[in-house]
Amino acid sequence: MQKLIQVTDTLLLLSRSDRDELLAKKEPINLSEMVSTVFELCQQLDEDLTYEQNIPNNIHTEGDPQLIQQMTMNLVTNAVRHNKRGGYVKISLTTNGPLAEIRV
Repeated sequence: MQKLIQVTDTLLLLSRSDRDELLAKKEPINLSEMVSTVFELCQQLDEDLTYEQNIPNNIHTEGDPQLIQQMTMNLVTNAVRHNKRGGYVKISLTTNGPLAEIRV
């Protein structure tokens, strides 16, 4: 039942975003800290996987912290859940000019 609720919430979020009805906050975010926190949490999901990170310090952006954290956690959770036995998960954070990229 929880999985169905998550899927429904995600579809609703995407639908609102497509119709510009999403009321996202825009505030400063320390993206480095946020991604590091998600990385630490993901390591607890499956201890049989190998985890690697490349997260430089002090990368900041503006946006909705809750939405960005939810997106990052969804990516990481999927990487862990759909991985192979003994596999690995790598998370990196890079910048390119004014843009930041989270890669899982």
